Amino acid sequence: MPRPAWSGSEARTREARALDAVARLSGGVARDLNEFLTVIVGQAERALALVGPDHPAAAALAELQTAGLAAAQVTGDLLAISRRQVLEPAPVDLNSLVRNLVRTMPATLPAGVHARFDLAPETLTVDLDSPQVTRAILHIVGYLCDAMPTGGAITFATRVTEIGRVRTVRLTIADSGPGVGEEVRDRMFEPFVAATGRRRGLALTAAHGIVTQMGGALTADSVPRGGTVFTMAWPASRGMTTRPAAPVIAHSHAAGT
Repeated sequence: MPRPAWSGSEARTREARALDAVARLSGGVARDLNEFLTVIVGQAERALALVGPDHPAAAALAELQTAGLAAAQVTGDLLAISRRQVLEPAPVDLNSLVRNLVRTMPATLPAGVHARFDLAPETLTVDLDSPQVTRAILHIVGYLCDAMPTGGAITFATRVTEIGRVRTVRLTIADSGPGVGEEVRDRMFEPFVAATGRRRGLALTAAHGIVTQMGGALTADSVPRGGTVFTMAWPASRGMTTRPAAPVIAHSHAAGT
């Protein structure tokens, strides 16, 4: 049966309802899963301490502990999707956050993928939980890297817009990959819809939950053979003034350099 054709507003409404339903479910699942994982990881750690590293079961116990910790990362994604995380927002210069991410980017990107940066000259102050925003950005970067298995470029750009007295700070993350069709684009943030390569299918859904819980918006646009663009937007901090930021020149980083 062919998929119904949705208008832009209908597609956005449909996705919002789907994400709200997923958020409600994720919160309960995350809570229950976290209780189980606390026992599993804790008992594996205790057993390792009791038997010692030379015991025949030590390797299996270590593997169990590692798997439990990895599963805890999934629990973190579920909490992000549910928008029930404990956040610690503080005024953050988005340019500085991106610049700090630049320093680790060469080690994060696979061979053949380059990071390019085009940061606004202003100091862009937003009330954010920096570790969680960084996590959301890395989820998006991971998706874009997997979408470009033969290499390409990921461009980070920051801008501030002002309509009336409302100022909005935006971060766009765009790739030079193959893009996706309308069917995937309109459901980009639903779990597993846009899963690529080795990435978990919850990554983009978690990124959406993180940005939304902080009072922002995360959108995606993509066309076949035209690449994909993710846009994060937040209200500027009330105390933000337009001040020159540290000089930033558009540049690129390649993996392994």
